[in-house]
Amino acid sequence: AQAKSRVQVPPRAEPRTSQGQAIGGKLLARQGSRAGGMQAAVERRFAGLVPDSLPEGVKVICVATLRPPRALHGLWTTATSAARLEELLSEDNLDATSLFVLVCDVFDREQVAQASQLMDRFAEQCESPPVLLLPAVDVPGKSVYAALQKTDLLSQCIDDVVAGSPSGDALALAISASLAKAQRRDVLWANQYHARYTRVECLHDLQQGIDNIMWQYVRLRLHIPLPPVDYRLGDHIQRGFAGYTIGDRLLFGSDELVFKIEPPDGVAPLPGGEMVKVLAKSGVQRTVEGVRRVHRTWQILHSLSTTWKHPNIVRSLGLYHGPTNFYIRMELAGTESLYRRLRDRAAGTAALSSAQLRSLVVGLMDVVHHLHTGPQVCHRDIKPENIAITEPGDSDTLHFKLVNFDTSAAQRRHGVCKLKAGTFPFVAPEVAEPRYDGMAADMWSLGIVLLEISCGAGIVERSVLEKAEGKVDYLLKYSDFPRREVRRVCDKFADSECIRQLFLDNKVPELDGFDVWYFSALQGVLQLCPLRRWTAACLLSSWVTGSTAQASKDACQDCDSGDGTLSIGALSA
Repeated sequence: AQAKSRVQVPPRAEPRTSQGQAIGGKLLARQGSRAGGMQAAVERRFAGLVPDSLPEGVKVICVATLRPPRALHGLWTTATSAARLEELLSEDNLDATSLFVLVCDVFDREQVAQASQLMDRFAEQCESPPVLLLPAVDVPGKSVYAALQKTDLLSQCIDDVVAGSPSGDALALAISASLAKAQRRDVLWANQYHARYTRVECLHDLQQGIDNIMWQYVRLRLHIPLPPVDYRLGDHIQRGFAGYTIGDRLLFGSDELVFKIEPPDGVAPLPGGEMVKVLAKSGVQRTVEGVRRVHRTWQILHSLSTTWKHPNIVRSLGLYHGPTNFYIRMELAGTESLYRRLRDRAAGTAALSSAQLRSLVVGLMDVVHHLHTGPQVCHRDIKPENIAITEPGDSDTLHFKLVNFDTSAAQRRHGVCKLKAGTFPFVAPEVAEPRYDGMAADMWSLGIVLLEISCGAGIVERSVLEKAEGKVDYLLKYSDFPRREVRRVCDKFADSECIRQLFLDNKVPELDGFDVWYFSALQGVLQLCPLRRWTAACLLSSWVTGSTAQASKDACQDCDSGDGTLSIGALSA
């Protein structure tokens, strides 16, 4: 019966309440004891100190509610309220302060959190005085250093920490030493900043002098017909130039700065729109050859826009010479690059119809033939990124223009090129040699472009280099020749069966109807030996006549190399 009564009678709640009250009382007692201990420790530390004992401008910040020492009442601030914190961080108070002494119990989480918030506010100030952390309480058996390592105070605006437990005059000496060290550090930093600033000014003056020599004296002395520097041009790459307003950037080329522009008020806009290419002088070699190269580029652009203009070559409208940039104003070439269209086709968000593909291939052959046989110019960087396309309302045609003639050169008959220019994988293997035929190199680049049109962007990287993303962009203007990668491409393309298998496995269905000619053309232009490689005239003739065998025979009849290793000898160097 007694056991049954024990089970049935519910427990009384009074003992629980009394137990909770007891625990709360112990916590309050412990907090009060800790606060009292910190109050006693602070009074012991600052005992005997008066304002004159401390360096001028020193102020004390406490993150706990304590009674400040009577003698230091004017230097003491309790940062426990928002109003006191704003007063502490006021500009006048910061200017009048040489050092802040932060009093904190590093073993108290609430005080550490309060100190961390305070340091965050200090970090927002442009010029805040140094901060000296004074651990107020020493706990027997516990390390102040270990406690600080568990917080983020040392990584914030804390400049120094008072070590040990100095009090009275010893604490005043520690504060004075910390302030002196901070002042010496500030002077050292200021001297270093001044020295570096002076060197930067000297370098800027030197560069300005070199620019003046290159773009003014050399231009006049060597009679290089570039326009003089116009200091009233309004040379602002982000806003405009010569009254033209710079708009959105166009994604043509790899690193080209090409923007849409709007004409000044009162000037009729060009039908189809205009764009500008910005050529920074800082990216041009500071030599006489660099100045000549800019002039040659403009000469080629001007010739291709007047005497040798072609509907598939971007037309230049003017050259503007600013203090820091050249501005080449051109007609708007297109709305996107061929590379972006090929990438979108692979993603399923865009397409190239059979008629568009035919018109694109025929236009590319025609424009390269025009460059090589008319003005005798080799582009030296033919790639999808430098082909701007526009799709008109008639979906059976695709308008395009060849852009970016920065690395182009005029090559006379039987002439050679020396500059290593191009982009992998479109760069020809023989570009690794000291001298090469720029027009033959253009035909290799055109062949890789045709391969990407038929098999997708990045087909060479995916099939030869086994890159999943299919995009390895080596721009020869800024990097060494990628010999190892080009060597692997040569090993792959040395066997025509490999090209055939690559073409058959990846060709798009829009090639149906002329894929036989297409493969024959790829074989002709992707010859490793430049003497065996089809010329632009042979390629265009093979399309017009449909006689691929005869074109191949005509292209190979003057070849003296039987092993096909002429173009890749330098790759093993």
